Amino acid sequence: MYEKLEECPSCRYPKLVNQLILQDSLISGESFALVGCANCHLRFLNPRPTDITRFLAPQLIDRLPSGKRMSLITRLLTRKIVKQQLSLVHHYNPQKLLNIASGVNSFRRLLTKSRDVIQVQPITSEISLPGIPKSLKFEMITCWEGFGHAKELKDSIKQLRKKLVKDGKLLIHLANPTSPVADHFGQAWAAYDAPRSMYFASPSSAEMLFTKTKFNIVERIPCPAYNLLYVLVSTFQSQGSIDILQALRLSRKTNNQSRDTDNYCSYIYVLEK
Repeated sequence: MYEKLEECPSCRYPKLVNQLILQDSLISGESFALVGCANCHLRFLNPRPTDITRFLAPQLIDRLPSGKRMSLITRLLTRKIVKQQLSLVHHYNPQKLLNIASGVNSFRRLLTKSRDVIQVQPITSEISLPGIPKSLKFEMITCWEGFGHAKELKDSIKQLRKKLVKDGKLLIHLANPTSPVADHFGQAWAAYDAPRSMYFASPSSAEMLFTKTKFNIVERIPCPAYNLLYVLVSTFQSQGSIDILQALRLSRKTNNQSRDTDNYCSYIYVLEK
């Protein structure tokens, strides 16, 4: 079953513009239309599945080829990405933290044991908080990879806001569909991952969404380490093989373009209740 939206789920503007046709190359082979709001420029699947569980693999699918060199590169990238996440947590120093994870996540096990950390794994198209009492609130909620899976966008953000104490922080990582690396790959850009990811926000559309859901935007932090990861996965998915030197050159080129235009491949948004 599919449902079609008649207006933008963020600003409710009725004019939607066709952007791309995305193919699910991992599971179903089905194609999905990506549209953009003519007002706030949020991009989203439309129509979209009412339930994405049939598009989820029973086990993690490796989106990169095997080999010692590739394994080393992905290990170094993961370490760099998680290091940035941890430094943000340590900077704000919450004692009670909720981490909403998706897939393989090495973030929680690297947190200091002095913190009270709860982790949930969303496996459907809605962010759910199973087993967490309604009265329990957190000083920080982190959502590094799974936010694009939430079907009801504003409702999910509001739900997370309710779980924060006053002045609590929500940290969300979002890929940027207007970045140079996204423009280079187009419909083959790995971050699209339709239909498991349904929403894609540029910095301006993300900030409009967060403002509408009554969050204060504390800072927007670039994540350039993701650029090479997107290049590697996008190249392998579209071509079936990777020339590592060529991928490194492309990553450097698009990262330099991102730096020059202040338009990075992805950002961490630090939001305050």
